[in-house]
Parts: sequence; structure tokens; C-alpha cells
Amino acid sequence: MDYWSPLLLLLLSLFGLVFRAGGVELTFELPDNAKECFYEKIDKNVTSTLEFQVVTGGQYDVDVTLESPSKEVIYRQVKTQFDSHTFTPTETGVYKACFSNEFSTFSHKLVYMDFQVGDELPLPGLGEHVTVMTQMESSAQEIHKNLNSILDYQTHHRLREAQGRKRAEDLNERVLWWSIQETIAIIVISVGQEQDIPIDINSGKLLEWLINRRHCNRDWQTHILEIREKINNAIQDMPVHDEIAKLLSGTHINYFYCKKIVEILKETEADTKNLFGRYGSQRMKDWQEVVRMYEKDNIYLAEAAQMLIRNVSYEVPGIKKQIQKLDQMQNELEKKEAEYKKTENIAHSDFNNLCKQLGISGVKIKKELTERVVELPVIYNKIAKKIKALDNVVEFYSAFVEFTLGSKHNGGCVPIVKYLIDKGNTTTYEWTYGEAPLSINEPTLNFNLDDEADENDQNNTIDFGDPADGINFDTLDLDGGEIDFGGDMQLEDAGGEIDWGGVAEDAAPPVESIDFEISLEESGIVVEAAGNDGGNASGSQALTILDNPDTRNDFINQLFELEAFLKLRLYELKSDNNKNLLSMSQMQESPVLQLATLESTQNMLDNVQVVISEILDSKVQHLHNIKYSPRYVDVLAASLKQKQKLIKKMEELQQAMRDKQEETRQQVISLKPVLKLIIQKTKELQDEIEKDISKKYKNRRVHLTGGINTL
Repeated sequence: MDYWSPLLLLLLSLFGLVFRAGGVELTFELPDNAKECFYEKIDKNVTSTLEFQVVTGGQYDVDVTLESPSKEVIYRQVKTQFDSHTFTPTETGVYKACFSNEFSTFSHKLVYMDFQVGDELPLPGLGEHVTVMTQMESSAQEIHKNLNSILDYQTHHRLREAQGRKRAEDLNERVLWWSIQETIAIIVISVGQEQDIPIDINSGKLLEWLINRRHCNRDWQTHILEIREKINNAIQDMPVHDEIAKLLSGTHINYFYCKKIVEILKETEADTKNLFGRYGSQRMKDWQEVVRMYEKDNIYLAEAAQMLIRNVSYEVPGIKKQIQKLDQMQNELEKKEAEYKKTENIAHSDFNNLCKQLGISGVKIKKELTERVVELPVIYNKIAKKIKALDNVVEFYSAFVEFTLGSKHNGGCVPIVKYLIDKGNTTTYEWTYGEAPLSINEPTLNFNLDDEADENDQNNTIDFGDPADGINFDTLDLDGGEIDFGGDMQLEDAGGEIDWGGVAEDAAPPVESIDFEISLEESGIVVEAAGNDGGNASGSQALTILDNPDTRNDFINQLFELEAFLKLRLYELKSDNNKNLLSMSQMQESPVLQLATLESTQNMLDNVQVVISEILDSKVQHLHNIKYSPRYVDVLAASLKQKQKLIKKMEELQQAMRDKQEETRQQVISLKPVLKLIIQKTKELQDEIEKDISKKYKNRRVHLTGGINTL
């Protein structure tokens, strides 16, 4: 009994699967424009489930409605592929589930439906079980649940498999019909439109294409040398004809040129044609032999293809690259020329500004600089006149110093300025000794102008040419003649010596000797010694105060001293009066200081600054340095000459750049006709190749892609 109990439970579970809950499960075919309905009686409050899926057909969609016994629509779906709906009826009666394919006009569909009513029935003997289930019963119930799941999975995969199979069959059918249509189209095109299909050949692989299709042999190059030698021999004997001369001028002769030459020879050698149509001319025989050698194994096609590839891949791009490089070089030369021009303009500007500042033209620099030195006395005299306007400044400053110190300053505050105001720009001798000299011997200026003289001599040297081209005295015949003076001269009858127009010694009057032994006392002349060294000013003593470097520097320092004093006084006058109350009260005893106002002090400062600007003017500084420093003259002249050399060098470089630009431009001009000619000849060669290949394929159109037209 124990052995049969598990087997009995398993059979009961399988029996329970067969007799599941009420309902219907089926797969049906739904035609196009059709509607199918299924009816099921359901009790009130019995949970039911409607599940469906379109297996095959159309877009795998269908319309679904579920109605109650009272015609109420419980569930509705439009064009749905699959769905599941669970509901609980509110009344007992017959429920209707309808599937509609009315929206489809030509596709029928296969639909799976599962209409389950109520819960699944329990296993026999377990529904009213009161006690705890045994292990065997629990296992049987678990197996029952798993079998139900297996059934659901089987149903699902069966539907998926049927759907996939249907799609595969439809796709296979479509591919079959499409293949049949393509086959028919290919046959129709190949039969009826073969002539309209072009042959596209890559020009870079033209030679390989000809060899692969057995139009040419791989060893075609071994026969070219023989053909070229034959052509060279045939060229030696050619008739005079313009077309032949044009064909043979500067181009590589190929098969197509040979055919044109043969056509021309048919006209020129027509009188050698015999009754059988053959020519007796050796010229015609030679060129016909060349054409036959070319046509053997289509050697001419291989040679033409190689020429086309070489021109397209190397010749034309090489010339274009060379022209582009020359254009780039020309642009760089133009930029360099502009840079040199800019440098030249800067040097010109610097040179002109410095010459304008020095007041020279810049032709003979050292000479002009030394000549400008004579302007210094005139300039110093003008400055001396303006110094007289500083009288009130010196008086004001001296009063301030005297008031501050309580006594006069030893030697004066600004003695040179005071002296220039009183006496003017006198010699240093007079400033030192207080009296004018009897004679002034200014030091001579020693400037080295030899280098400029040497340059002028080099520039003005007469060029007598090459000594080798001189007179050849070897060709003169000195033995065979005399010098012709243009007339008969009787030297013997000249009558003695030549009269030079002088005075004879006998005719000269007697000269009496002069007695110079007379004393100064007897002559009445009195010489008085005056001043230092007898009143003779020489060396630096002969220079004026403003011209002497030492006194000039002292004068400038004293001017700065006055300027600083006046600026300080202006600052005190412009500041707050409360701060200067003490200083102003202390200066009440000095009437000169009390009379100084802000305006008068400003005027005095302006006068001092005018004199300072005049004495420190750049032109005056240059002339002063030129006069007392020959080395400064050399440096200044060297600087100006360096500017001139730089200007000349920049001009030469600009001319060199212009020459190179012209050279590159001429090269570009010469290369462009060559490029144009090569492109033209290559186009003609490409057309001839296309026509020849077209003849081999029943006059089908041949197009060489990537050829000369793309360049």
C-alpha cells in the first residue's frame, strides 16, 4: 500500500491538471473583415480571466471586446497584439468575448485565447483535508503547482515559436520574390541596355586593369626599346609638312601620333601607291611597320597608360608644386623687401633728425660739424643778452643770503651770473684779472678731416681702365719716319736763346742797404706793460666765460642754484600763511624780501628757466662738445656714417629682393605654358585611350576616373 500511494497521488495530480477550473483555451483563425465571438456562462462573484495573443497575420493586432449578459462592455481593446484581463462578474449569466479583424482588408490572423473561469480545483482528497498534510501530500501539491507553471511556459513558448516561424516563412517568401524580380531585371538590363552601361576605370590603375583583362602582356616593356629605335630611324627621313613638324616638336611620340603621321603620309606619298593599294615609299613602310609593332599584343595601350599615369601622378603635380613654391617664395621676398624698407625709413628718419638737430646737411659730416662751431659765439652773445634779465633775481637772492647770514657772502652768491649781467660774455682773462687783454690768442681747433678727404679722393679718382688695354708701342715704326710738327721749322735760324720776357741782370737798379740799428728811445716809441703777461690772453684764458668749459659749468650750477631758491620761495608763498607766519615776520626788516610777491617770483623763475633751456639746448651741447672734444666729432660722424651705410645696405638688399622677385616671376611665367601644354596633351591622350578601349567593348562608353580632369 505504501508503494502505490505516491503513484496514486501523481496520477491524481495529472488528472487534476486535465480537469482544471472551468473555461476554454483554444487557437483559432480570424479571417480578414471577420468577427468571432465566444460565450461562457459565469456565476456571480466568480473571478475570471481573459487572455489573448495574436500569433500571426498582418501587424499582429486585433480588436477585443468583453460584454456582460446585460450588454454592458466590461473590457475593450483596439488593435492590440496581446493582453490579459481579470474581472469579477456582478451578475450570473452568459458573457461574450468577441475578436474583430474588420479593419483588415486582406490579411487573416491566427489568435490564441484562454478564457478561465473560477479558481483552479484542488487535488482530489486535499480540498477538505482537516489534519496537517503529510510530506507526500505536500510534495504532490508542489508538483501540481510546478506542472501548472510548466504548462503556462509551454503555452507561451509555443506561441512565440509559432509567431517566429510565421515571420520566417513570410520573410523567406519575400526574399524569394525579390530575388526573382532582381534576376529578371538583371536579365532585361543585360540584354536590352548593355550599351548604355559605362565602363569606369581608375586612371591610376589603368595599366593593371589592362594586364588583368589580358589586353596587354606583363612583358610589354621589353618590346618598347625596339619600337623607339625604329621611330628614331624613321624620323630621319620625313617630308616637309606643317602637321608633321607640329607632331614631332617637343613631345613624346606615341602610337596615336604615329597613326596621324601615317594618315599624313598617305597624302604626301600618294604617287607611290600601286595597283594593289600598297605604297612603294620607304617612309610609309617604316611608319606602317611602327604601327604594326605597336598594335601587336596592344603594346601601345600599355605605353599610353603608363604615360597617362606618369603625367597625372608626377608631372602635372610636380610642376604645380614648383609654381606654388615659387609663389610662396615671391611672397616671402615681398615681406623681406617691406622689412628692409621699414628699416631704411627708420634709419633715414634718425639720420635726418640728428642732422636737423645739428644743423648740417650730412654730405661732409666732419667738415660741416666743424663749420658749425663758429656759431657758438653768436649763440653765447644771445644768451648773454638774456642773462641781463636776471638782475633782479641776483639782487633778490643776494639780499636773502645777506639777511640770512647777517653779512655779505664772501665773493658774492652767484659771481659768474652777476659778472655776466654787468660785463657781458667777456674773456676768461678779463674775468680772472679784472681787465681786458691787449691781445687774444685763441687755441686752434685740431680736427682730423683726412678720412673724409681720403673718401673723396677715392670717389673722385679717374678710372683709366685696364692697363692691359693701353697703347701697344710694339706696332710703332720708330725707324722709318720723323715727327711732323705741322710746318717747316728752322731751328738753326732761331737766332740764339729764347727770350723769356724777363729783365736782364745789367738792367736791375742798385739796391741800397737799410740800417736797422735804431733804438726804441730814439724812435720815440714807448711800450708799456699792462695786465698779466703783458696783456696777452692765450689758451683757456682767451675763451669767453660761456665758452670755457670750467666757467660754463660753474655758470650752469649757479643757474640751478637760483632756480632751486626761487622754487622754494614759490612753495613758501603758495602754502598756507599760518605756516609761514614766523618766516614772514622775520623778513619784515628786509624791504627787498618784502616786495617779492607770488607773481614777481614766478616771473623771475621763468627768466632763469629760459636761460637754462638756452644754455642746455641740445644743439649748443653738441657744438660745445664738438669744439672741445675731437673724439666726440669722430663718434658723432661715425654714428651718422653708420646710418648712411645702413641706408645704403638696405637699398641694396631691397634691390636684391626685387631682382629675386623678378627672377621667380619669370620662372613662374615660363612654367605656366609648360603646365598648360602637358595638361592639354594628357587630355588628348586620355580621350584616345577611352576611345580605343570603347572599341574593344562594342563602343560602350569608357570613363577614366581620377584622371587629368581632377587636377
